[in-house]
Amino acid sequence: MGADSKQVTLSQYVYNFTLDFRKKEVAGVKLLQFTLHCGIIIMIQFGTVYMASLGLSLQEIAILNAVLPMISFLLMPASGALVDKLGKPKLSTAIVLFLTASAHLSLLWVPVREASESPSTGARFDSTFISYSIIQGLAGFFLPLMIMCTDQVTMAVSVRHKSEFSFQKFYGMISRSVAPLFVGVVMDWMSQGKARADFSVAFYQFAASQIAVIFILGFLDIPDKKPHQKTQGASAASLFRNPAVFVFLVIMFIGGIYKSFSDSFCMLYFKELGASNSFFGLRGSVAGVSGIVFTFLAGFIIQKVGCATIFAMAMILHGVRLLVFSAFQNPYQILPIEALEGPYLVMFMVTMTTYCGQIAPASLVGSLQGMVWGLFLGLGRASGSLIGGVLISYMGNIAAFRVLGLVGISVGVVYYVLYNSWLKHVEPNNDQRKENNNKSK
Repeated sequence: MGADSKQVTLSQYVYNFTLDFRKKEVAGVKLLQFTLHCGIIIMIQFGTVYMASLGLSLQEIAILNAVLPMISFLLMPASGALVDKLGKPKLSTAIVLFLTASAHLSLLWVPVREASESPSTGARFDSTFISYSIIQGLAGFFLPLMIMCTDQVTMAVSVRHKSEFSFQKFYGMISRSVAPLFVGVVMDWMSQGKARADFSVAFYQFAASQIAVIFILGFLDIPDKKPHQKTQGASAASLFRNPAVFVFLVIMFIGGIYKSFSDSFCMLYFKELGASNSFFGLRGSVAGVSGIVFTFLAGFIIQKVGCATIFAMAMILHGVRLLVFSAFQNPYQILPIEALEGPYLVMFMVTMTTYCGQIAPASLVGSLQGMVWGLFLGLGRASGSLIGGVLISYMGNIAAFRVLGLVGISVGVVYYVLYNSWLKHVEPNNDQRKENNNKSK
């Protein structure tokens, strides 16, 4: 999508942000995003490390991360369509939040495998592996569904009160910069004198944040949506057959590969380099500060350069980040590059939700978002774990980082050229969605 025709200067954009801060109508979604991301970032930072602490081998972690996300890929599109069909966003979101909290909290009851029982190759199908697989399968499905539902709620409130979606996400980024450092320090303190790290505070904090969001939802003014009738040109098949939409979905899939590789193998690489839990917390805070800046600027940058340019830039920065990883052996030397998380991941995800709303008619926004999240955190995540595991097994960390780094840069450049030379001319317009939105007011 090209830049918005209604351009504003940076000073006007900042002024709009200050006005938005004083809007009581959107104060609830600001608090929702802040509370929600206090928990999400914890699972991102410590999820893979927790798997290793249970005694799961690198091969087992790769297998689980490759297989389990397929559940999201298979179920997310239907789940998104079901949320649209029910037309009760508050109820749907509250149920998903409760199930997400319950599933993740249950991971604390997975038995720890003794070091002598860990397999050198392959997987050991014991109680640890099987119980973790079942519980994480549920948790891994509910997490992206929860993000999708809360983003839809936030977008609905933002549109209704003429506010920027990125302004609300900004407050989630603030919590992402604070929560990991706090939880990492507490974990190190609670783990003193123990044979293994104590991860309980991370899971309790995650569950508490999800339950708190349920209470916040109760105070939001979100009317139920009337089920949309199927209209000419609004079929999912016709939307997904559009070349611009198809390539967009491919980019979401590739973006999921790189996010999965980063969440899994880059975190384990830091651990191999001797990083402590406090380092992971500091790393999360550095990325969080970057996320704050670029989430704040997301709406302005989208207006100036368009969504496609942001997607291309994100892939290029993914590649640059991995190339930097391959050049250093000290985790603290790598730390500054984590500031790139703002543009390559956080702004990527904000733009992803925004772009779905731009190209899909109102009756298909949930379906498109379900497909996007299924590809991004489902098939993409599974493929990233599989590809990453194979590359690292045969090439080692450094070579794998370099290969994926060069591929990421190439994908970004090719997409940018392809979009500007062809795809933007066949991109779906938003006339139908605007018409539906006007009717719903």
